[in-house]
Amino acid sequence: MADTPYSEIRYNQVRQKSSHNSFQREEGIYDQMLYWRLRSLEFDLHNDKGTSQNLTGNWYIYHTAVVDDGTTVDKLSDLMTILQGFDRAVPDHEITTVFLDLKDSFDDTHTPEQLDNLLINALGTNKILRPHDVATSNNLQAGIAGSGWPRLESQRGKFVFVLTGGSLTEEGSKLNDYVGDGNDAHARACFIAPKISTVADITSHNYVIFFNLESSQASALAPSIFSAGLVSRIYTADDQTTFNAMKAAQVHHIATDEVNSLEDTWSRTDNAKGWPFEGIAITVAQSQTEPGLVYGVEAASEDLSGRDDSFYYYYGNGGTSDRTWIAFISSPDSHLEEYAKGALMARASTASDSAYFAVIRPGQDHGLRIQYRKKSGDSTDDVEEPVAVEHSVSNNTLGFVKLTVSSGGKLAQGWGSVDGASWVFLGSYQFSEALQYQGFGTSSHDKDKKVKFLFFPVEKPFAPSTQTAIGDDVSETAAFQGIYP
Repeated sequence: MADTPYSEIRYNQVRQKSSHNSFQREEGIYDQMLYWRLRSLEFDLHNDKGTSQNLTGNWYIYHTAVVDDGTTVDKLSDLMTILQGFDRAVPDHEITTVFLDLKDSFDDTHTPEQLDNLLINALGTNKILRPHDVATSNNLQAGIAGSGWPRLESQRGKFVFVLTGGSLTEEGSKLNDYVGDGNDAHARACFIAPKISTVADITSHNYVIFFNLESSQASALAPSIFSAGLVSRIYTADDQTTFNAMKAAQVHHIATDEVNSLEDTWSRTDNAKGWPFEGIAITVAQSQTEPGLVYGVEAASEDLSGRDDSFYYYYGNGGTSDRTWIAFISSPDSHLEEYAKGALMARASTASDSAYFAVIRPGQDHGLRIQYRKKSGDSTDDVEEPVAVEHSVSNNTLGFVKLTVSSGGKLAQGWGSVDGASWVFLGSYQFSEALQYQGFGTSSHDKDKKVKFLFFPVEKPFAPSTQTAIGDDVSETAAFQGIYP
């Protein structure tokens, strides 16, 4: 079978790995999208949260009050901030599907209109694929049958929101309330994906083009959904047998708790270039990529700390000109040493005891920090700041960093951010020598365990051109520039 050209591939012709309860995964939301290449996520929405203040026009994100309310992002508005940041890191990303599972009914302070407004006000109308983009009436199935789903190429940089939460036949259906029993389906910002139990249910409501299935239903229902030109999601596939069965059943969105595909190598749909999808009944060139520049640096090393550093560096010589660097640092965020480090750095030299200033993302469970060595041979100082507090997100949802070098290369300043737009100052230091060697560094904090950090540049004054191991006990090194290596 010949590969289908990318320009011809439609949204319903690809399958993708989807994270289940994305807010509860060990891997942060950004890292699910940036490091693990997921373009399908899911979040539970609640009107209130135990004793927390009731929200108006906003929703809490968690699983179950009190007994299972842990989350990496507190509110839907905070999730929108993260999606804005993702859009800054990879502006031309493939269309990203966000499933919102309604746990409570709509009420006077949580209306369908308020939900639509929250999404649209955060992202803008041109960033969301909406029902009226696929049909000219409330009969969305007729729209799909007539014109087909949009092609992936035309939807780069966009999001599609899909509501789940029960069936359309149950009393007090939240999904039917959202679409006014189908009368408002065309005007909404989100699609709905009800549960169904029979093949006949697929066409019983013509305003439904997404379906939400338990994995046990996939073999009986998903092939018919695919044949009808519509889209299915299943939950959950947490072992290889189930995951492969979902592929065989032509499921589009395969929800799983197993995000880290280095640990669970079967749990992936991305290709070697990081393109996040696989074809269903078509083949896609294995050279297919997603636009977006990324730098990768990997190493097995000791620590970037103390009086002598041990890490791998990908850098250039910036001289003494004023420069500003902005990047998102992405980590595996699971199954790695917690003080592995990805660093946006400026150094006076490549000696292991050189003066330096770095804005750092630790590997796991710790917040953004700055580290600096005031002069050659000194010990390292470090400062960790609670950047996450202002947006009610966890440390593993961070990664935007900014480094400025000015005053002849001698004044270095560092910032951290949740979204790459609103910055928290982390600290600065005035050096006695110019920090002219600037770029990206990785240390694994365990010389026997390799780690790779990815650096997504938002603003870079020049491209790194040189790579080198700095210090002792540095091995298994690599540095590269490419499109999702």
